[in-house]
Amino acid sequence: MEINKEACDKNDREWGCYSDTYQAVLENTTIQSSMILYSITRAKDHSRICEVAVGCGLASRMFVSNIMKKNAVYFASDIADGMNKNYAEGFKNSDCALNPKIKYEWIEDSESVNVSELCENEEREIDKKVFHLKANNEELPYPDESFDCYLSSLSLNLVDNHMNQLNESYRVLKEGGTAGFTILGRYEKCNYITFIPDVVKSLGHEFAPTTIKHPAYLGDKDDLEKDMKKVGFRSVKTYYTKINILFQNEMELFKFMANCPATRHCLDKLTEEEMEEFMVEYKKQYDEKFGFATSDPLEWEILVAIAVK
Repeated sequence: MEINKEACDKNDREWGCYSDTYQAVLENTTIQSSMILYSITRAKDHSRICEVAVGCGLASRMFVSNIMKKNAVYFASDIADGMNKNYAEGFKNSDCALNPKIKYEWIEDSESVNVSELCENEEREIDKKVFHLKANNEELPYPDESFDCYLSSLSLNLVDNHMNQLNESYRVLKEGGTAGFTILGRYEKCNYITFIPDVVKSLGHEFAPTTIKHPAYLGDKDDLEKDMKKVGFRSVKTYYTKINILFQNEMELFKFMANCPATRHCLDKLTEEEMEEFMVEYKKQYDEKFGFATSDPLEWEILVAIAVK
């Protein structure tokens, strides 16, 4: 399918600018999604692993340090420069960098990556290799059938065309290889992302026009299974589960969602006076629904999909 370069460049800019907020507020939550994938794909048993949209890299470092097997090679990529910058800095400042048996290498020229050459280049005293690069999920720079495991945590629902990413995941996997995806689940089961829009609507305001797809638009498991089988996967298993939200209060939720590329348009049309009115109502409704004295949590449902080529 055709790649919308303008949309991909926008993803690069917006998520790159958002990387520091993501790292500070949400990364401790999203590692739960990554750990589910590492577990159910049996990533510890694979030798050539591709993970896309690795973000700032907290989960990735945990994988390399504690799960990835000896002599395995791991390719980590993200489309956003800001995310890649934080990933590289995080890796170099972590215990991974202190382990002489782990090699980290940034691939500067990432238009075409010779996976086999990098994997087969033996280096004494090196047990694990990590290659990090900038790459678009919809158009990966790897040859066909390069990997035996492909991982994508919470990114399929954010690319411009999810079918492009599904096709790429199938293309770069070897026969018998395993692909694992997590995406946002059903709209009504993700109240952390619907809460701010619901408050805006309750005040009678409309959202600014946007072409952005809702982050939960792929949340129907039957439709996702059909799409994955359409690209060629011979076995697809899907299920819903939840990960725990770590927001401590209403302002931490607001800090994240009000600036998130997928949701910030909800507030773009509000005047300064309307914004003040919104914040009063927002805090009131948050306290009523999710405050200290309530038992209802913010929900974050994810849809997990495991497929075999």
